Amino acid sequence: SSGIGDRHDLLFAGVKGTHDGFTGTDALYADWSEATADIFWTNDPAQTVAVNGISVRGVERLLIATGSGDDVLANLLTNTNDAFITGAGDDTLSGGAGQDALTGGAGADRFVDTAANLHQDTITDLSVEDVIEVTGVRFGALRYNSTTGVLELDTSGNGSFATRINLSTGLAGEFLATPSALVDAASTQVRLMLDSDGDGVGDFRDNAIFSPNADQRDTDGDGYGNVVDADLNQDNIVDFFDLSMFDSVFFTSDADADLNGDGQVDFFDLSILDDLFGKPPGPSHVDNQPALAPATALLMEADLFDFSVLEQQTAQAATAEPALAYGPWPAEPVELVLPARLAGALVQTSEPVDLDTAQVQDVELMAMGVYTLTHTEMMV
Repeated sequence: SSGIGDRHDLLFAGVKGTHDGFTGTDALYADWSEATADIFWTNDPAQTVAVNGISVRGVERLLIATGSGDDVLANLLTNTNDAFITGAGDDTLSGGAGQDALTGGAGADRFVDTAANLHQDTITDLSVEDVIEVTGVRFGALRYNSTTGVLELDTSGNGSFATRINLSTGLAGEFLATPSALVDAASTQVRLMLDSDGDGVGDFRDNAIFSPNADQRDTDGDGYGNVVDADLNQDNIVDFFDLSMFDSVFFTSDADADLNGDGQVDFFDLSILDDLFGKPPGPSHVDNQPALAPATALLMEADLFDFSVLEQQTAQAATAEPALAYGPWPAEPVELVLPARLAGALVQTSEPVDLDTAQVQDVELMAMGVYTLTHTEMMV
């Protein structure tokens, strides 16, 4: 089939053959939803593209459905509103410019494009298995509106949240942006992280994975939220020793024994202790942290949002302890080498420090106080 002149044609690729849109903005509809083989399509209107038994040229807009293969679909050279629907494979979708509708289907799918191209795209079925990869930029700030389904990305680091992606409403989980390592090309992976208890805190950093506690209250600082931590003597089991300690502070405001955080140790807390009796505290995200040697911490993209400086060693060095980390937890305080102009600003801070992007040795200081240590072995 072929288009005519400057008409805007819809070419249907239901059978094998050659399709040419010639001039104009032409659309191709291809239904390969029964296919089981991988389908690779990188569209170029100026070139003839051969895929799955057809040859196509001069087509700008793509409306494509594929089957269960691990498919790669990209339309990066035209500004059209494309629609990709892939099946049960691990697919990679890149709609390019325009307001594209992308459906990955089952499997671990990747939605890859620049921030400008992703803006106003719709991803219809994003799940915790999938990843949105924003190429050409590193960033850490994002926000999701569960009512509208809009995911906003602050790719410029100035608080503008100018990149907007349309997702399903009411997605359960917490979104996390992970910038690439400095030695790699700039990109950021955005994932919907599982939130098993629905408290808005993803399992990857939740100190009570299956018990809602949005405040993450942990008065003894052991990484287990009070609501799942009746282990008052910290011997890793809730037993009669803990019950005895609980009894001694009953009807007081003891913080550790106040398991539900209402300011009073009472029968509500006793009920929680009863449920936890005979069990270790948790589960918490710290249960999933790898064991670390006492003198060496291997930090793989750990994002330190809040930390305090424990010791000012020189005008350009400080020892810092994280209060919140995404990724492997350091066994001991980690030494961060910082420029002198930042040393005073970081002493004993409990809030994120607003800094311009800067690189200091292996430490990347990003806007909004997100501190990322990447692939670095720190001796402490």
